[in-house]
Amino acid sequence: MDLEKYLNRIKFPGPLKTDCDTLAKLCECHLNNVPFETLDMFGGPRKVLDLEKIYNDLVVRQRGGFCYENNGLFAWLLSEIGFEVKILQAQSWVKQRMSYDPMFDHMLLMVRALLVFS
Repeated sequence: MDLEKYLNRIKFPGPLKTDCDTLAKLCECHLNNVPFETLDMFGGPRKVLDLEKIYNDLVVRQRGGFCYENNGLFAWLLSEIGFEVKILQAQSWVKQRMSYDPMFDHMLLMVRALLVFS
């Protein structure tokens, strides 16, 4: 897997640092350039959470992905850059039902970044 190809895919202008500003820009670039996509979730090929397959789908083939794919690959990117990343389970709140979706229905990333004062 190639970090530079991923950065080009999300159109990240650089430079790479492990600070809050860089993290915010990386998030913005990923959100604007890698769509949330569930086309294969219903009747498509079975989803396999293999990082190299996800990289191939999202970066090489320039597809989108669902939360586990997008966040899983984004966690890899952040870790490669030097951020401390923890993957957490998450649930969505459904206002119409006034309840949460099932456990482990979504993925959340907790990222430690440096706050730099200038």
